[in-house]
Amino acid sequence: MADVTPDHDENHEKKLRSKPAPLAKAGLDHGMSQVSLVETALCPLDYRPGEPLRHISEFIYYDSEKRRRVGKVTVKAPSGLSPTDELILYGLLAITFADAKPTMELTATPHFICRQLGLSIGGDHYKRLRESIRRLSESTYQNSAWWDRGRSQHRDLGFHFFSYDLPSESVTEPVGSEHGREPWTIFWDPLFFRLMNQSRGFIWFDFASYRALKNAAARRGFLLLQKIFHHREVSPQFDLRAFAVEQLGYSAELEMKSIRQKVKILIKTWQEQGIVNAGVDAEEFFIRRGPGKWSVCLPRGSRFNKPVPRPWTRVNQPTNHPAYEILQRLGLDHQEIVEIFARFSDQMLQVTQAAMTAQSMARQSKSGATAKQTFLDRISRIEGQGSGVVDDESERKSRIRYDRRRQEAEKDWEERNRMESIGTPKQTDRLTSSGEESGFQFPEYELWMKGEGAD
Repeated sequence: MADVTPDHDENHEKKLRSKPAPLAKAGLDHGMSQVSLVETALCPLDYRPGEPLRHISEFIYYDSEKRRRVGKVTVKAPSGLSPTDELILYGLLAITFADAKPTMELTATPHFICRQLGLSIGGDHYKRLRESIRRLSESTYQNSAWWDRGRSQHRDLGFHFFSYDLPSESVTEPVGSEHGREPWTIFWDPLFFRLMNQSRGFIWFDFASYRALKNAAARRGFLLLQKIFHHREVSPQFDLRAFAVEQLGYSAELEMKSIRQKVKILIKTWQEQGIVNAGVDAEEFFIRRGPGKWSVCLPRGSRFNKPVPRPWTRVNQPTNHPAYEILQRLGLDHQEIVEIFARFSDQMLQVTQAAMTAQSMARQSKSGATAKQTFLDRISRIEGQGSGVVDDESERKSRIRYDRRRQEAEKDWEERNRMESIGTPKQTDRLTSSGEESGFQFPEYELWMKGEGAD
């Protein structure tokens, strides 16, 4: 039977993985996943846009008593899930965990995310990124035997990957538009974040090599083999059909002849990349088990001869941090941003929140204070409050309420002056007898918050 993967999936992948923009060279050195995530395909290679997905796959594992077991993974996605969404997921994980003290909240501009993931820059590309984030946020993941390395046991669990908070404006602005500099926020699912942060079951991988592989099946195989070759020179003997369907995501309807041909092409690709030993003909890796039954066993390539240490890519490199562009938009120069990173290296979440709040207040304020001035005023209070978040929602709302009251008072003052100018006796007498100064007056924010003249 012919391969049922539709042409539009290939077009979708080409669009998302189109030639990187010039700034893409500043992207991720490493991607990040987890041992259990790569044991099975998150979705079929056959991506059907907008069609609800319920994808079930199985894998073999051994319990604490060395008994052979079968684990089951169920992925549900109301809007479907594209194989290329995995690139986004693993890239966002790498951006988050590049910090020595990562937090569940990741705030970055789409411009920054695309640069880090090696994707093209611009409105249409931001739109596709948004669609991928939306699909991932809707997806639920269940695994009956997730490997928790911290506890040294398999766990039955389920979670969402993350929630999101994005600007609702149009994302079709041209390249260079300021829209690409508006921050987006990802909130990782607490359970998923804890599993990634504490289980130590990481898989760090060369992101450029991963992204350069021609299709999702090759990328999935790369991660699975990296997990295996980390501690073994030869892979287990995979049942060929299970390997192609459960691990790589090919259709279960494919005939064995077609499966063998597709996997053979993948093996040659892996040999070219040093993932699989290149000194052997790919045909020799297949083992016949009976009529229509085959296994495949793969030897480790030269890429894995040396262990890869966990990368901390942001040490002393503020330009690689998602907060850098956000601070730039406030009018801070490079040296000022470097100094802020030095002062608040363990509090960049609070700094980012302060920057976003300052930007919002500057757009709404009538006082004339710039976003930079407001931001510098706010971060001056962070050092004295440890790691506590001072830029909370209640203070932002208080500032908005203050500006509204001030505007109302100024409008009332102007109306009173207008009535005086046309000679309304009652209004003129009240103004004169009050002894009020001729200029508009309203208490500063700090006094207003203390109740002095707030009403």
